[in-house]
Amino acid sequence: MTALPLFGADTGSALGVGIFLIWIACLVAFSLVAVAAVGLSVWMVVDASRRPDHQFASAGVDRTLWIVLASVGLMLCQPLGLVASIIYFTSVRPRLDAIPPAPSPPISPTG
Repeated sequence: MTALPLFGADTGSALGVGIFLIWIACLVAFSLVAVAAVGLSVWMVVDASRRPDHQFASAGVDRTLWIVLASVGLMLCQPLGLVASIIYFTSVRPRLDAIPPAPSPPISPTG
């Protein structure tokens, strides 16, 4: 009884090796995209959460919308999170960065 080859009629065939290498390349590419989607979504949630409310109000951007998009994308649909993160970092974040920080209230002397 002989074992059936995995690819093609010959175990060492060029077609079998080529198919295997294409499969590995696709696996690596999809893994990198998935890791990038998760990383960008987490970064987006942290970035949006740490910014003060007045920056979002001044820019006319809804903080809750962007955090929800990233969170849903992170948990349910990674391509949604990836697209939302790319839009946030290329369009929304530069507008938020252009808004100066709010002046801190004066410190009253105690004594």
